[in-house]
Amino acid sequence: MIGNPPYVEFKRLNVEIKKPIRERFESAKGKFDLFIPFIELGIRIIKEGGCISYICPSMFVKRDFGEGIRKFITDNVQIAKLTYFSDFQIFGKVTNYPIIFVFQKSKNIKKTKIEIFTKTKGLTHAMVEKRLQENKNTPFFKTYTVSSNFSEEAWDFSTYDYKLLRVKLETSGNSKRLGELCKYIFEGIASGKDGVFYINSDVISQFNLEKDIIHPLFRGEDIRRYFSRWSDTWVIYPYDRETNEVIPERDLKEKYPNVYRYLQDKRDNLRGRKYFDKSKKKWYELWCERAYKKFKQSKIIVAEISPENRFCFDTEGYLGNTKTFSLVLEDNQTIDYKYLLGILNSKLMNFYHRLVSVPKAGGYFEYKTQFLSLYPIRTIDFSNPTEKSQHDKMVVLVEQMLDLNERLSSAQTQHEKTLLQRQIEATDQQIDQLVYELYELTEEDIRIIEDNSLHMQ
Repeated sequence: MIGNPPYVEFKRLNVEIKKPIRERFESAKGKFDLFIPFIELGIRIIKEGGCISYICPSMFVKRDFGEGIRKFITDNVQIAKLTYFSDFQIFGKVTNYPIIFVFQKSKNIKKTKIEIFTKTKGLTHAMVEKRLQENKNTPFFKTYTVSSNFSEEAWDFSTYDYKLLRVKLETSGNSKRLGELCKYIFEGIASGKDGVFYINSDVISQFNLEKDIIHPLFRGEDIRRYFSRWSDTWVIYPYDRETNEVIPERDLKEKYPNVYRYLQDKRDNLRGRKYFDKSKKKWYELWCERAYKKFKQSKIIVAEISPENRFCFDTEGYLGNTKTFSLVLEDNQTIDYKYLLGILNSKLMNFYHRLVSVPKAGGYFEYKTQFLSLYPIRTIDFSNPTEKSQHDKMVVLVEQMLDLNERLSSAQTQHEKTLLQRQIEATDQQIDQLVYELYELTEEDIRIIEDNSLHMQ
């Protein structure tokens, strides 16, 4: 069976068909895409020895919603071949991330052939298309085989040396998952109407809005490695700071008349939010406001979409939009936020993230809770003088990095900027070397991480 099933995201599926699909297909879990039940149906139809090959989005191989179909696949067929295009847009102007698979109802398949598209610098879709039309045997794909031991867990297409290093990082007795160390790893506010709720200083002045319920907010593009550049974005937040209960409309009108008048003027823009129609939310509410107190703690913030690990430290209680994720350590954690920040921004964790995350167009990757929570973080035994010294050294280096970036942002001359940039690069290298020591990596391990010519999907 060969097919190209329809790609329809969960949010675009008609409400009336979601329930019967869930009832009929065991793989239709979470916010499934419509191609998921098509894969299950195809597997059900083929006979013993039969094959199924589809081209479809690759997101199901690592994302949470794909767990159901990954389990159904590995329970019912063998994976004979996977052709993965990573972030290369094989269909040209149509942005998607396809994978071609071949599954077979057979017990004889012991190895899976993996083909990963390797994009060289300057390679374009037109060049690929031309070479294929000319039938030239250009090695677009890196090909290797792996044991067919896939499961419902996220699928890893890494080569053997990458797998070994990943296992080493994840199974170290001195490391814990970031998700275990954090009280929260949470997404920012979903307003439902950014054009109404997200405003700048000019709008605040123009309408004389009361600032008691307006708070500074980070967007994803504000977040950089070790620093942030706030873009003068504020969010109207009509909730009680302590209880997070929505402010009653009567109180909103009396206490914050200018904000209320502004929202009333925008009321037509707030209509049409279908999810509000069936909820108990007030017309002037945010779609998902998150808990105010979560934002008001010391926290590490990361941009949801980024070409590299970009974590910064926030002690001023900025709120964030959906393009940011925030990390708050457990209250009983003894490691310093700055120690953690150095590890998160290191080459090692940048390498690790590319192994577990989902690629986006242009060399970008997703930074969501499901991926961030997996990070293996080297813990510290503070009774051990060597480990305590390493921890404290990391804190000092990160403090230097924070200071250098702050000075760079206010540097006046090109000469000053160049000197500061060199100091930043030198400090970055010291942090990377310290991280290698903390994780007890070998020279070969370090070579794999440092060698940018190796493919990292």
